[in-house]
Amino acid sequence: MNDLKSRGGAIGDYIQLHDKILQVELQLQELGVELGNFDAENEFCTVKFSLFEAATAQRIGFGQRIKVALEWTLKYYGMLIFSLLGLVTFIFILLLIVDKLKVVNLVTNKLNE
Repeated sequence: MNDLKSRGGAIGDYIQLHDKILQVELQLQELGVELGNFDAENEFCTVKFSLFEAATAQRIGFGQRIKVALEWTLKYYGMLIFSLLGLVTFIFILLLIVDKLKVVNLVTNKLNE
């Protein structure tokens, strides 16, 4: 800005130019770009940047791991047991129906004839 003041021209043009520069800087800051954060050795070749996370990573304790593993095991083991129990019950009922209808005797009598 001081370089512009040393040159000739209307002050209104300088104000408009300064406002435009501020708008561009604001747009760059919204995009996460910082102006003037350059390495002194390679001024415009290297840009320094930093990353900041608000929360630190939480460690999962051994007790929490055991608890979650036990919950998972009980849930899926229970589902497996109840599924197998339902399947066995279905097969048992099917065998009772077959026995009541005497299907086995009819099939063996037909094969023997």
